[in-house]
Amino acid sequence: MGNLGTITNGCGQTFYDSGGSSGNYGSSQNFTATFCAPAGQYITFTFSQFALGSGDHLKIYNGSSVASPLIGDYMAASPNQVSSTL
Repeated sequence: MGNLGTITNGCGQTFYDSGGSSGNYGSSQNFTATFCAPAGQYITFTFSQFALGSGDHLKIYNGSSVASPLIGDYMAASPNQVSSTL
């Protein structure tokens, strides 16, 4: 499993998978990225593009680890917009 680290200053930024802005992500990849909002604030992700390979999925958790509550497990339909509550 790859760890993309913790992103703390990504406000208004674009986040890409390993394929970058114009490519597809690679085969057999498994990554974790943690996005942290300043104290008292929340995070909202807006997906402008979303396409996964057969059997692939994106899990989004409401907290700092995979032990946190699951917001959603997305396999085909785009999550469109997802917001944290913690």
